Amino acid sequence: MEPKEIVESYRQKHNKVSLDLACGKVKGGPHFIGVDLYSVGGVDLVQNLEEVPWVMFEDSSVDEIRISHFVEHLKNFSGFFNEIHRILKSTATCQIIVPHLRSDRAFQDPGHVRFLSESSFLYLNKNWREQNNLTHY
Repeated sequence: MEPKEIVESYRQKHNKVSLDLACGKVKGGPHFIGVDLYSVGGVDLVQNLEEVPWVMFEDSSVDEIRISHFVEHLKNFSGFFNEIHRILKSTATCQIIVPHLRSDRAFQDPGHVRFLSESSFLYLNKNWREQNNLTHY
């Protein structure tokens, strides 16, 4: 089945599109479309999430996104989140799970390229950046 057909089949079956990005072998539930770089256990769509655009998803077409322990590995942070913004509906939810900045897990994995706290995600908010004179981001 083609990627867009997989997305449409989930939409019809679950009446929404839910993505588990970088899901690996285990998705967040049966209603999630698993997206990852490699075709392993829970993966329905193979996609390098560092490379955008993700052509299998239309603008404003996704209802829910789950991302667990992946954002700290991203090299293309801005491109990734611009793509999330593009595909999410205005009423959508996006759950992001990362190791806290002060935890050992943030530092122990040599594949982590950034350390994040709750405040890190403020930089994704255009209004916040403007209020804090950070428009160069």
